[in-house]
Amino acid sequence: MKFYKPMKTEPKKTLTDTRVDEVLSEKPPTLHPDDNMQQAGDRMREMATDDWPVAKEEELMGVMDAGNPDRTVARYGHDPKSTLVGDNMSHDLVYCYDDQNCAEALAIMDARHFQYLPVVNREHRIVGIVSREELIVRCVAEGETAEKK
Repeated sequence: MKFYKPMKTEPKKTLTDTRVDEVLSEKPPTLHPDDNMQQAGDRMREMATDDWPVAKEEELMGVMDAGNPDRTVARYGHDPKSTLVGDNMSHDLVYCYDDQNCAEALAIMDARHFQYLPVVNREHRIVGIVSREELIVRCVAEGETAEKK
């Protein structure tokens, strides 16, 4: 007679139990201030987002916070291939620290209606980008919702 031992399954961590750096996957490329608006629009459509961080040598510089920025500048008569991200980005830096918990990161995203949020270390160097989906899928336990936190 065989006895089967029940498998141990670790419960999912909650938003407050998990640090942002535990959720980060590979570091996707940020925009650079010298990128053109066509490149920005292409990257943002690829990521299906209306906001994407701008960094120079891992220092967070700003954010492109309007969807389809290439089409927007073209609508105003500018060439998206010669118009630079650095001239059109918002300098309002919105980010979370890598050692903050996921609930705090999600609250920042909710307040700004961001799908993605740059993650920086305490030296303000960008270490990654976290998505709302990553936070919810990897951190929310059964029955827990972001609204409860």
